[in-house]
Amino acid sequence: MRAQKENKSGAKGLLWWAALVLIAILVVYGGNLLHPADTDYTADDRVTVHFIDVGQGSATLIQSGTQGILVDAGEQVYADRVINYLKDCGVRELPYVVASHPHADHIGALPDVMRAFPVGAVILPRLTKENIPATTCYEHLLKTMQSEKIKAVAAKPQSQYSLPNVTMTVLSPLVQDSELNNMSVVCTVRAFDTLLLLTADAEIAAQQRLVEAGSDLRCDVLQVPHHGADNALCEALLDLAHPQAAVISCGKNNDYGHPHRAVLAALSQRGAEIYRTDEQSTVTVSCYADGYRVDTAK
Repeated sequence: MRAQKENKSGAKGLLWWAALVLIAILVVYGGNLLHPADTDYTADDRVTVHFIDVGQGSATLIQSGTQGILVDAGEQVYADRVINYLKDCGVRELPYVVASHPHADHIGALPDVMRAFPVGAVILPRLTKENIPATTCYEHLLKTMQSEKIKAVAAKPQSQYSLPNVTMTVLSPLVQDSELNNMSVVCTVRAFDTLLLLTADAEIAAQQRLVEAGSDLRCDVLQVPHHGADNALCEALLDLAHPQAAVISCGKNNDYGHPHRAVLAALSQRGAEIYRTDEQSTVTVSCYADGYRVDTAK
């Protein structure tokens, strides 16, 4: 009898340790292990946020079924890649497109995309005579919107745009700024209960304004501002956001040294799992009613 008792105790001990190991894994890896496979989920059960690899640029697709919100599209040379990627994902229409700010590495491919898909409206920062850029890229964007009869909507803080199981809330720009990076449309995306913070090229000055304004910056997944540049991350914003995962959109061996070591260190110190398009290509965040998971193309 005593031997049987000891065996039962040993079995309970093994189960206890197995439970502890599982809990430890979930704590370390967060949502990555919540959904080891998508086979039991339909399109209606999932929202996918795609950080598309467009080299030294940015393109983010928020997909719900056959609809999407596209935030930027990279340089014009990546237009076919973005268009084909959206088609391969089953996207048929883009109720909203966000042109975060008028720099070519964000909006260069948008005119081609807007001719390839039905687009409801383009959300973009309201610029003044002092900061409107006299660039062919920006002019091409505006002319395409006009020729395709696409509505322009000025990005207004706290305005919201929705798809099934998705709500996107605009946070900034809060004020006019001569630095176009600081005119970036920053927004939060709630996909089911997963929160993502999309920051475009907002630099520290714009991020500090968000902190001082009391903006809700909490997120599970942070798109690291300005491709991880050395002037890209306000630590006060990072502390408020407290992301589990951080995605950096940048090009391999880029001329700017992105992402900067200080940015990587700040993220690592706070326990954020770092994903980079220059090393892992396109990064996808699959969001469900009970969690999320992150996958990479490499």
